[in-house]
Amino acid sequence: THSVQHLTFAPSGTPYALVGPGQLGTDIQIKGELWLQGGQGRWTKVDPGLQGNVSAIAWTPSQELIAAGDDGEVRAFDGASWSSVVSASASPIKEIHRIWGASSTQLAIIGRGSTTHLFAVLDSGSWSTHPLPKVVDSGYVLELWGRSRDDLYAATTRGLFRWDGATWKAFYAPGGTPKDAFVTSVWGPATGKRVYALIPEGLVIFADGKATKVSTKLSKDEYH
Repeated sequence: THSVQHLTFAPSGTPYALVGPGQLGTDIQIKGELWLQGGQGRWTKVDPGLQGNVSAIAWTPSQELIAAGDDGEVRAFDGASWSSVVSASASPIKEIHRIWGASSTQLAIIGRGSTTHLFAVLDSGSWSTHPLPKVVDSGYVLELWGRSRDDLYAATTRGLFRWDGATWKAFYAPGGTPKDAFVTSVWGPATGKRVYALIPEGLVIFADGKATKVSTKLSKDEYH
């Protein structure tokens, strides 16, 4: 069976879904497909021209749709056509799990390199690679979001981490320790410092250096 692994929205509001059979785990590799919702709510499969399967998608502020493959390839859609951004042979990450972009020439990628999970930044044709925090190697990055290449957040099964342009630092652990810190999603407005994180117990809002938890946990009778 297939399920929606990731959902992103175009500036027009059109949803694009990454559909695949992947399951949560350390070495997950989503063998996915890209679909968009067109007229009358009908979904249509999109072919970005990747040699491999679609493993990550993201919209950039410059209104480009980025699609990454499970072999390291990256392609971009400008609203009219798809073009190559990174070839599989040129990518430092061979299994892309999550991707973020300010544009098709400024990307941040998380995935598996030759031996371990890596974080890589592309800036106008030049790559820099960095290790993820050791505690994240045994978990899985569920979402990558940010305002710029120097202000990125990774929601993981070991907590929320922030990239400041030089290093990854622990930002928030719901259970107090990375061992029981499960953050499923992270996002925020394009400007300012407010950040929202979704955890199993509800929504956490970060503002002015403080974390406020808004409980949305379902009762047993509300689970379906």
